[in-house]
Amino acid sequence: MLTLRALGIHDWSTLALPDPPDESVLRRTESFLYDLGATDAQGHITEMGRRMLDYPAHPRTARLMLEAEARGVHEEAAVLAGILQGRPVFQHKVGTRVRQARMDLYSGDGSSDLLMQIRACVSAAHSRFARSICDEIGLHAGSARQAIQIATQFTRIGERHAEEADTREPADIALRKCIAVAFADRLALRRDRNTRRCDLVDGRVAELDADSVCTEAELLVAAEVRDFARAKVPILLGVTRVEPEWLQEFWPEHFSEHSETRYDEQSKRVLTEHRRTFGQLVLHSKIDHEVSDDDAGRLLADAVEAGQVPLPGWDESVDRWITRLNCLAAWRPDWELPPITPEDRRTLLEHMLSGCRTRKEVKTFDVRAHIESWLSPMQLDLVRDHTPERIDLPCGRKARVRYEEGSPPVISSMIQDFFGMTEAPKVAGDTVPCRVELLAPNRRPAQLTDDLKSFWANGYPLLRKELKGRYPKHNWPESISGCV
Repeated sequence: MLTLRALGIHDWSTLALPDPPDESVLRRTESFLYDLGATDAQGHITEMGRRMLDYPAHPRTARLMLEAEARGVHEEAAVLAGILQGRPVFQHKVGTRVRQARMDLYSGDGSSDLLMQIRACVSAAHSRFARSICDEIGLHAGSARQAIQIATQFTRIGERHAEEADTREPADIALRKCIAVAFADRLALRRDRNTRRCDLVDGRVAELDADSVCTEAELLVAAEVRDFARAKVPILLGVTRVEPEWLQEFWPEHFSEHSETRYDEQSKRVLTEHRRTFGQLVLHSKIDHEVSDDDAGRLLADAVEAGQVPLPGWDESVDRWITRLNCLAAWRPDWELPPITPEDRRTLLEHMLSGCRTRKEVKTFDVRAHIESWLSPMQLDLVRDHTPERIDLPCGRKARVRYEEGSPPVISSMIQDFFGMTEAPKVAGDTVPCRVELLAPNRRPAQLTDDLKSFWANGYPLLRKELKGRYPKHNWPESISGCV
């Protein structure tokens, strides 16, 4: 693609390709070239991109060499370029003795797997790739020889700009910076020093290779992110440690700072997290328990509605009380009672939880007292007196009243409990009659009526005949006159 950009070709559809690449692949490639500095935001090739074309290699390798030219380490970087162009130089399946010898001789300060490979190849070249030397450290002699041959070619190209180099920093640090620039899209952050699990800058999760020398690295780049069949996550190979201050030096525009206030499931409380990020990597995080009342109420209300936080205080009795209020407000608009709508419920929930911060505080909150504060003391008396939860019956029992918005109230009890009543009880200041649900001895509804007088005269005789045979031990008088 970089060559096409140099030719001024920006639209792939103008090329008669037998198998054109997917749009997603094109977008990733364009983003990759932009991150390397090979193209600008409009997709046009830059001076850096034109210089990268001098190298017959992958754009990543070419970018590595240009950075090495500027830092005066192009000869060492050329060896790395040769290693990256060919097959792996180290044998993977070697014994502990060989692996330890390799580490002892070439790991240096343990800052880079790639620098260890460079040192091993250069050392093997000095011995003319003697078999005994290569076998001692588990080095593929053929791969190392090929890498040195490619390095010779790349060194000649790099010498064109060698006089412009800045050689003020140690070679190992300069090389590591070159690697960081070339592999910036594979930047990773170690979760902690006790694990090899890492978070990649693109949001993926990977694991540090068990054979890596970078055992102490927290911030690193990988030459390869490889998927293995038996591995749960990709493995980072060819790892190099990156110093945090380098990110600010090379890519200051990728830093961002933001704060997020949320309910945290792990700590079971609302909190504010202040983050400093690089791409999708969280470089620094600070937890603050200072949260405003408005944010606390909103977030805890969300958590309650999502089922993350229980609110046992908001039980059926609270819902029944709200229904009684809303029914009375509808039946007696002249009393000017404020109903509680679904939107009001959310407002009440946020307001009552605004003083809480933790799951424990929510669980012990006195919801009923807060809900009732919606009304004045006089309005509370109206709800209590004119939408009673139970009504006294002639038999001395108290029957529960069921309220449902948009429907008349229903009072339910055994048929015998209503002997002596010819009118249904009324609520809402004796303006709304209840519907009467008469239960058979099995406690199942036998009749629902809003006219008891008519029921005793017409419905009861037929119902008595049916139920007396099934429940002979109960009282079934022919006439309920005078019965209590």
